Amino acid sequence: MTRSVEVIRPPSGWTSFALTRALFDAIGAAGSEELPAYTSATQEDQAAHAAALAAGFAAVAAERITEDTVVLLDDADWPAGDPLSVFLETLVLHLPVRLHLVVAARTAPALRIARLRAAGEVLKVGGDDLAVGIDDVGDDVVTDAASRDTVAAIVEATGGWPLAVQLATALVRRDGSLDREQVVERLLAPDAVLFDYLAEEIVAGLGSAERELLALVGVLPRVSAELLGAVGRDDLAALLDRMVADRIFVEPIMSSVCDSRATMLGRQFVRRALPAPDPSLVERVADAYVAAGDVGNALHLAAYSGSAPLVIRVLGAVQHRHLVELPHAVEAALDVADRGPAHPLAAELRADLHYRTGRWDEALAAYGRALSIAGDDGGATRLIRKQAAIHYLRGDLAATDAVCSTAVIDGTDPCNEAWILMWRAVVCWNRADRAGCAGFVEPAEQLAAEAGDDSAWAAVYTAKAMLAALDGDLAANLHWYERALEHAQRGGDVVQVIRIHANRGSRFTEEGRYAEALAELDTAIQLSEVAGSDTFTALAFNNRGEAHLALGNLDDALVALREAERIWTRLGSRRVLYAVGNLGVVQYMRGQRAQAIALFRQAIRLAAEQGDAQGEAASLVGLARALELESPDEAAAVAQRAVDSGQAIWMPHALVTAGGIALRMGDRAAARGWAHKASQLAADRRDRPALAESLLLRAAIEQPPDVALAEEAGRLWNDLGNRIGRARADLLIAQSRSGRRRDELVADAERVLYDAGALGYLADWRLLAAGPTAPEVAIFTLGGFRVVRRGVPVDVGEWGSRKARDLVKLLIARRGAPVVRDEALDVLWPDAGERSGRRLSVLLSTVRNVFDPGKAHEPEYFVNADHDTMWLVRDHVDLDIESFIAEAADGRRLLAAGDRQKARDVLSDAAARYVGDFCADDPYADWLAGIRDLAKHTFVDTSFELAGLADAAGEHSEAIRHWLRILDVDPYDEDAYLGLIASLLAQRRHGEARRAYRKYCARLAELDIEPAPFPR
Repeated sequence: MTRSVEVIRPPSGWTSFALTRALFDAIGAAGSEELPAYTSATQEDQAAHAAALAAGFAAVAAERITEDTVVLLDDADWPAGDPLSVFLETLVLHLPVRLHLVVAARTAPALRIARLRAAGEVLKVGGDDLAVGIDDVGDDVVTDAASRDTVAAIVEATGGWPLAVQLATALVRRDGSLDREQVVERLLAPDAVLFDYLAEEIVAGLGSAERELLALVGVLPRVSAELLGAVGRDDLAALLDRMVADRIFVEPIMSSVCDSRATMLGRQFVRRALPAPDPSLVERVADAYVAAGDVGNALHLAAYSGSAPLVIRVLGAVQHRHLVELPHAVEAALDVADRGPAHPLAAELRADLHYRTGRWDEALAAYGRALSIAGDDGGATRLIRKQAAIHYLRGDLAATDAVCSTAVIDGTDPCNEAWILMWRAVVCWNRADRAGCAGFVEPAEQLAAEAGDDSAWAAVYTAKAMLAALDGDLAANLHWYERALEHAQRGGDVVQVIRIHANRGSRFTEEGRYAEALAELDTAIQLSEVAGSDTFTALAFNNRGEAHLALGNLDDALVALREAERIWTRLGSRRVLYAVGNLGVVQYMRGQRAQAIALFRQAIRLAAEQGDAQGEAASLVGLARALELESPDEAAAVAQRAVDSGQAIWMPHALVTAGGIALRMGDRAAARGWAHKASQLAADRRDRPALAESLLLRAAIEQPPDVALAEEAGRLWNDLGNRIGRARADLLIAQSRSGRRRDELVADAERVLYDAGALGYLADWRLLAAGPTAPEVAIFTLGGFRVVRRGVPVDVGEWGSRKARDLVKLLIARRGAPVVRDEALDVLWPDAGERSGRRLSVLLSTVRNVFDPGKAHEPEYFVNADHDTMWLVRDHVDLDIESFIAEAADGRRLLAAGDRQKARDVLSDAAARYVGDFCADDPYADWLAGIRDLAKHTFVDTSFELAGLADAAGEHSEAIRHWLRILDVDPYDEDAYLGLIASLLAQRRHGEARRAYRKYCARLAELDIEPAPFPR
């Protein structure tokens, strides 16, 4: 080892946040700047935060430690499940190769590291290995046979306990002798406490001043000569050095030059054996801690004292960061404060702790108590501001506005009044009330100027940026966000910093500046992880998902959006509607229309419940697009609602959607009008993605497609870095080309859509391209049920009954085998009273009419039947599920035969067909479980083969896409997680690899399975 060992001994009440700071200090890495001094509010899952901090530290250490370094973590006795125990286990599993961790504890830590032990990466050192022998004792103690016999007896009786031998030798040095018979008698007594016996012998020889100092040291978290001088006890300061030199009762703090503390056993003995120190002296020490900025130790000491007045005095020094770094110390102090008269500060801090841990109901109740206790004594505006923040983060706009309206805005508390007006402005922004938003922003700006507070300025400038977005003024929007970020950073308010980075990321995405957007959002996410802040973390993940969507990275978008959904759901926030709506977009592009429609409807309902016009408009646009193929009339009505909402941010997209639906319904004139309006508005707003969409629509309206417009759209998509948009433009251009050039364009574009996972666009194109050669009847079941006749989707209204569709699903599920009529009756009408052979015959007739409305064939051509059974004639119907299973089997046969390239092509075609579960629009039909599981397992096996082939070829990006698709189907697949992590590391995407590893650990923890260590 080339680096000296650094010792970290966490005192009682430490958190993983504070421990991470100490670790950064211990390794000497300039990493503490990774941990903001000012952290956030909502962190319900402390274990998850502890794991994130440990992983974050390991990631920084892996980058910055270039030589072997040992860190000793002392007194690491934490119960299983404690956040610090989770922190330790995560740290061990993530440990970089150059960092070696020594953990000292009285009991073996409850760590799930059997795989590391099996690999020889763990060394356990027990009491026998540390035992002291007679030969380890110095010659100044073992001077004759008698002293040797005495020390030997101690060694034998204690098993060589080093501390016992140290105490014995200290007595010998002090008094010159040791009564062997008394020592051995006490050692062998049933209730023997060796330390107490030997300590009593030492304390008996101390003077009164030394006893007073020892009693004080026994209750203080730390002590120094300077501290004793500050409280007027220089006389005790002179004795401290001698006690520290003995290291029996007092020991130096390794990380400090002049501070000391009681030893572990010494503290326990002193508190039992000596009178408590003078309460007035304890109070003076607590005040000295506060004066020196050591609020944490002041809290510990005040809580120990049991004095409610002292606790309230110390709590007055608590800042927001102390709630994060020392929540247990604050809570212990609050417990003491509760024994005295009710105090508004104690109630507010209790509420702050609830707020920080995501217990929002308890926080609101405690803020209410603080308000009632404070009365007219001030602080009401600050408390109302905190209540408003909780309501807004919950997505309850009405409650946010209602609580803000109770505040008195008279300039007496300009900082908090500016915040309250900011919250009201943001509520108006969500409701698309431009005048109301501006009406609150202007006075808020005046109050921020009066306050001169960076936090208030950051809040106001954020509101001004959002107002500029409502006006479509992107330059002003970015300008105000820059000003807001400057003030938030200066004020050390990491919550605001995260929020601003998240909002800026969204703004860059809307402009098509995706690389800048992802950089902003990655910064927001990294800050939120180390700060333990979920306040705006979900927003950052949601906006990250939007950026990946715009780039055509659907798998990355899905991961980010599901994380946003998880956090918002855990917090009980209605703002989850944004993640739900964006997940709908992902599933629509992936071809899972049934799931997309359900998600859009859920988001619209949530938005309507809280009057969130912005969120509603986005999902209306998505729903209209998803309905376009099979329910064009409903799609047109939904698109009109999006246009009528008047939302400036979403208006260009709403116009394009309305135009696309008009084109689908054959109204080219209307489509042309919508498209031109969209182009003009998108150009005015500098909304390049919307402009590209409008150009693509305008090109498609013309017959043949307008190649110049399609090429312009393609160039724009190319500049934006959106490969899916570029591929869609190329497919449109291909319709006006012929021969080899057409084939090249189609092949390249189809490959791009497949690689991006945009299987919905790919399937739509193949239906369109099939034209006259399209199958008479094609049935799509993967990702949702859909029937297509000669390339034209069947309108849902043609079925007349859902049960007719269910009958077709049942026939497909039997894979050509006859279905007994009685079985069909049981499935379709579980209630025996509704069963009727006649009703089944009517359904059979309906299905035949849908398949062959023009009666071009005999009734039995597509669905045959006899007196007892019915079956699908598979030779006359194109079934995606059968093509998928057959291609997957062909690919595996080719792979077994050694034709890797051909196998890869065939397996890729098979995987492209799997856009979702079999009949995903009917997830609870247990009679479909067999074929659904078969399809899922076939897909997982196929994707494993493809991922392995891609990694072997060095194409790790493609491998990552396959691993993610497997995890989308089975989020507990351990091999897929480990494959994903390895592929990410191969691309040097270390941050994403560690984030994936944490998710892997969390998934296995749900199953109570030990994870494999992070690859070293």
